[in-house]
Formats: sequence, C-alpha cells, structure tokens
Amino acid sequence: MSIALAQHYVETLLTEALPSNRIYHNLQHTRTVVQAVEKIASAMEISSQSKEIILLAAWFHDTGHTQVFEGHEAVSQEIAWHFLKVQAYETNVLQQIIDCIGATKMPQTPQNSLEAVFFLLLWRQL
Repeated sequence: MSIALAQHYVETLLTEALPSNRIYHNLQHTRTVVQAVEKIASAMEISSQSKEIILLAAWFHDTGHTQVFEGHEAVSQEIAWHFLKVQAYETNVLQQIIDCIGATKMPQTPQNSLEAVFFLLLWRQL
C-alpha cells in the first residue's frame, strides 16, 4: 500500500471530522509529526517495513481526536485498524502499527524497539 493513500484518508478525515476546539492536535500537527518521523527514520538504519510502520502510525496517531479527547489513542487504533485492514495489510504488520499508536498513551510504555523509536520521534515534536 502506498503511504499516500493513508495520507489522503487521514487528511480528509481530519479536515472533515475534527472538532474545531482541537487547536493543537490537528492536521498541521499530524503533518509536522509525519515530516519529522520521515526525516529521522530516513537517517536511521531501519528496514523499509519498519519505516513504513512508524510513518503509518504517525499519520493515524491522533485520528481518534475526531471522536474523543480522552482515550483518543484507542479510537486512533480502531480507525487505523479498519482502514489498513481494508488495504490488506498482514495482521502482524497491522498489529505493529496499532501497537506504535498505543505506545503514545500516557503513561507511555513502549514494549519493543520499534514502539520506542516511534514514541521518541513523536514526543520530540510535542
């Protein structure tokens, strides 16, 4: 799957469904996070699949804000799962994307190196 397809989906979702009171967790924030993740991930020695996983997690990490503020991480995971499942991602890859999004929930508890990398890249932008 092309990351561009996920980008289009998330940009449309955030543009059309994000409540107007989301001043920080908005489309610009998401784009900034994705750009930073892409830049840093490109400089790291990680596989192309790991890079794709953390980029997709970056695109979807705040999509839950379209429905809730507290607990948005779980909703973001659901949104990502439903969209990416239709794109025929293998379950193990899809689960890694979902787990990276979950690793951002406070208190943050990354369970593996990929989640830790995503968490650190994301929080570097806050």
